[in-house]
Amino acid sequence: MPKDTYPVQWVGQQALAVVRDVTTDAQQAHRSQELLNTVITALYHAGLGLQAAVDLPPGPARLRIQAELDALDETISQIRAAAFTTAIASTLISGTARV
Repeated sequence: MPKDTYPVQWVGQQALAVVRDVTTDAQQAHRSQELLNTVITALYHAGLGLQAAVDLPPGPARLRIQAELDALDETISQIRAAAFTTAIASTLISGTARV
């Protein structure tokens, strides 16, 4: 291969690296937006459920409150899973993973 093609290859490699980084950043931003939407929706629904529980008799109110607490626990689990997945992906992408 002629020596004058090396700069072209290098530029091509750099361009691909930039595209990969931009794509990764866009994917991360999309996942973050989805998680934010999930959290906001879950909090909104929990608030409505708790507000409705105020007008219920004690037994049904207790059940409604427990259902909303369960839903919030599930949302917390989703947040933790997303944070853990993001941390692992960031570690692998940055090349700092220890095997």
